[in-house]
Amino acid sequence: MKKADRRLKINIVPVAWQRPRAAKGAGHFFTAAKVTEFKEAVRLAWNEKYPDAPVLDGPLIVMLIFIMPRPKAMLWKKKPMPQVPHTKRPDLDNLEKGIMDALEGLAFRDDAQIFSKSSAKWIAAGNEQPAIDITIVEVSGC
Repeated sequence: MKKADRRLKINIVPVAWQRPRAAKGAGHFFTAAKVTEFKEAVRLAWNEKYPDAPVLDGPLIVMLIFIMPRPKAMLWKKKPMPQVPHTKRPDLDNLEKGIMDALEGLAFRDDAQIFSKSSAKWIAAGNEQPAIDITIVEVSGC
C-alpha cells in the first residue's frame, strides 16, 4: 500500500558521482566541484518543492529518469528528433549514486530504505532540455 509519493523534475544536466580523489602529497581527499555543485542544486530544488516535508523513514521505491543533453551530431533540421536510449558514459549507477547522496538525510533517512529502484537514461528529444525526474514512493505494510 502506498503511503507517500513525492515527485520532482529538475531541469539540470545530470552529473555522475565520482570517487573521491587524493590530493597529491597532501593526504587529503576531494570530490570534483562539479559533483558538489550538482548535489547542492538537487538539494535546493528538493527544499523548494518540499520545504516542510518530513524525512521519509519507511521502505521506499525510487524511480529516476535522466534526460541527457542531445549531442550536436544528432541535431537535424528536417528529421524527427525523438528521445533515444543513452548508452554511453556516464554510467547509470553513477548517476543514481549522485542523486541518492544528495537526497540522503533530506528526502529519506538512509538509502538502505530503498527496496526497489528503476531508472533510465535517455538522450533528450530535439525540443527537450536535460533534466532529472525523481519519484520517491514510501510504502507501508511491507
